[in-house]
Amino acid sequence: MILFKRVRILIGQYRLKKKLITLTREKAITNFDSAKSVGILFNTTVHSDFEQIKSLLSFLYESKTKVFPLVYIDANKTPDFYLLSKGLNIISHKDLNYFFIPQHHTVEDFLALPFDILIDLSTSYSFPLHYIAKLSKAKYKIGRLIDDKMCYDLMIDTQSNNTVKYLIEQITHYTNALAS
Repeated sequence: MILFKRVRILIGQYRLKKKLITLTREKAITNFDSAKSVGILFNTTVHSDFEQIKSLLSFLYESKTKVFPLVYIDANKTPDFYLLSKGLNIISHKDLNYFFIPQHHTVEDFLALPFDILIDLSTSYSFPLHYIAKLSKAKYKIGRLIDDKMCYDLMIDTQSNNTVKYLIEQITHYTNALAS
C-alpha cells in the first residue's frame, strides 16, 4: 500500500515538473512593511500551532496587507478550531486527484494571484502544499529548508527546532532584516 502511494506521488511530481516548464514569475525580495499581498500555506492539526499562525495573520491584517491563508487538512475530519475561524480557505484530501494534485477552485484562485510574499508554514513534507508552493507566481517565496532548493527564495533551517512558532519567528526576523 505504501509503495502504491509512492508511485502515485511520483506521477504527481512528474506532472508538477511538466507544469513548471511554462511557469514564469517575477522575483523580488520584499519585507512585511512593503508587501501588499501575502499568501500563506499551512497544514497543522495542532491547536497551539494554529494559534501561532493566527497571530501572524492578525499582524498582517493589521498592517492592511491582503492575506490569502490556505490550509490543507490531511484528515477525515476538520479540526473544530478551523471551523470557528473566519477567512480561511480550506482544502482536504477530498480535493485532491488520484495523484495527490489539488483540484479545487480555491487552489486555482490562489495560484492565479501574484503575491508579494508566499509563506509556507508547513513543518513536514506535504506534496499538495509543495505543489501549490512550486506553482505559485509569488515574487518572494519563503519556507523551511527542504531538499528541493528551487522551491523557495528564502529557506529557514528548522532542523534544531521544527516548530511553527520557531519558523514564524525566523521568517519574521529574516524577512525584515533582508529587505531593510
